[in-house]
Amino acid sequence: MKFTQSLLRKKYLLAAIVVVIAVGSYYFYKQSGSKSGAVSYVTGQVTKGTLVTSVSGTGQAETSDQMDIKPVSDGRLTAVNVKNNQQVKAGDVVAIVDQQSAANSVAQARANLAQAQASYDKLMAGATDIDVQTQQLSIQSAQQSLDQAKKNYSFTVTEQQQAVDKALSSLLNNDLEADPSDPNSTVTLTLSGNYTGTDKGAYNITVYQNGNGYFYSASGLGTESGQINRGLAQPLGNGMYVTFSTSGNFSLSTKWVINVPNTKSATYLTVLNAYNSAVQNQQQTVEQAQAAVDSAQTALDKAKLSLQNTLQPPTESDIASAKAQITSAQAQLANAQTAYDNTILRAPFDGTMASVDFSAGDKVTAGTVIATIITNQQVAKISLNEVDVAKVRLGQKATMTFDAVDGLTITGRVIQIDTIGTVSQGVVSYNVTVAFDVQNDQVKPGMSVTVDIITDVKQDVLMVPSGAVKTQGTQHYVQLLENGQPKNQTVQVGSSNGTDTEITSGLSEGQEVVTQTINTSSTAASTARTSTTGAGIRIPGLGGGR
Repeated sequence: MKFTQSLLRKKYLLAAIVVVIAVGSYYFYKQSGSKSGAVSYVTGQVTKGTLVTSVSGTGQAETSDQMDIKPVSDGRLTAVNVKNNQQVKAGDVVAIVDQQSAANSVAQARANLAQAQASYDKLMAGATDIDVQTQQLSIQSAQQSLDQAKKNYSFTVTEQQQAVDKALSSLLNNDLEADPSDPNSTVTLTLSGNYTGTDKGAYNITVYQNGNGYFYSASGLGTESGQINRGLAQPLGNGMYVTFSTSGNFSLSTKWVINVPNTKSATYLTVLNAYNSAVQNQQQTVEQAQAAVDSAQTALDKAKLSLQNTLQPPTESDIASAKAQITSAQAQLANAQTAYDNTILRAPFDGTMASVDFSAGDKVTAGTVIATIITNQQVAKISLNEVDVAKVRLGQKATMTFDAVDGLTITGRVIQIDTIGTVSQGVVSYNVTVAFDVQNDQVKPGMSVTVDIITDVKQDVLMVPSGAVKTQGTQHYVQLLENGQPKNQTVQVGSSNGTDTEITSGLSEGQEVVTQTINTSSTAASTARTSTTGAGIRIPGLGGGR
């Protein structure tokens, strides 16, 4: 009887609790439902800092005791900085292959990429009055630059011609002297004036006599003649004068020759080299001035074309083409940068140069062993796909972790990148070798290693958490809060490492962007429905789920 009464009391208590929970849950549900706008937002700040991007690969640790240093392209060595048995440090420049062409390619590729990106950004932004005015100002500026370049060209042509004329005059007038054909005349000839002609040749002076005295006649570079007034300067032509000494005797068999230039002069080679240098400098400087004119003309043409494109709305084909140009320019820059980096052959690690077989000026071909370095160096060899390996450069920093050694991280740098890939199931892979910065006895040959290669570090860039960036069609946007409500803000994005994304335009430092939206009404309703589920209720003292 007591047991039955106790059981009934517990059942009543259970029923009362269920009723209370049901009423409370209903009330809570109604209250939550009435607050249909109960949404909160988690925000993050637009910051300025360093954005680091990387690629990863796995492979094995190895020990390398010898490595050949060789170029990846043909060329002429402009420098060889090591010799046999020399100790070198990792990163020391062993040799340099002619870089001029590679450097020009990098500069041009960068310019092409900048232009492609600017064209795409402008295309997507659409034309405004300010844009049109800016383009018109660009045309005016480009026209002014062209006018100035043409003026500079004219000035350069004149200036360089004057320099060449001066050098030529110095050459032609250097140490001029009158050489007699025989020693029969004891009269000496003194030259004065300055040869104003530009032709090379000689003055030929002869002396003859008649009843009135001695006369001279010049031929060749000058055609003057007249009676000899000894002690006085008399013209030969083209700015030159001759003075016959007041002493000495004439011999009519003697002829004098004045060679222009005087190749017998001790300083002839010096003034000749100065003249040749002036001519070469004239050619180079005028070519540079002409290149500046051509560049300015190209800039003007592009500015005019840009205005025309600005005034037209973009089409789908325009957008696709602009994107393709960026992709192509990026690939060209990556290839050009790789080609430039490959002209610098560096020591992959500390060691001793076992052999150096070439000197500066030697021509080499791709794969030629320039030198061999020996050491006991730990390295990691990994495999990267064709997309990731295009971002990797010699000398880039890397971090390595090991499955077999918990907590161990070792830094290193890329010392070798295969130029020929291997194809497996349609995927092209390239082997990359990373040298350890420090040797570690815990790492054994053959151990599995994961390598993260830092491919890019951008300083002082605007960044937002990657979760804040959303995409609609071909445009990116973030959300800003205005009066507690989100508002879409179109942005241009750059690099991203998965955690943070670079913002190239559309935001400023310190702004708050929405990174997460929390709907508290849905959360409350869900909580209320869960609380009224009878199968989950347990009352102390009662077994089962009833």
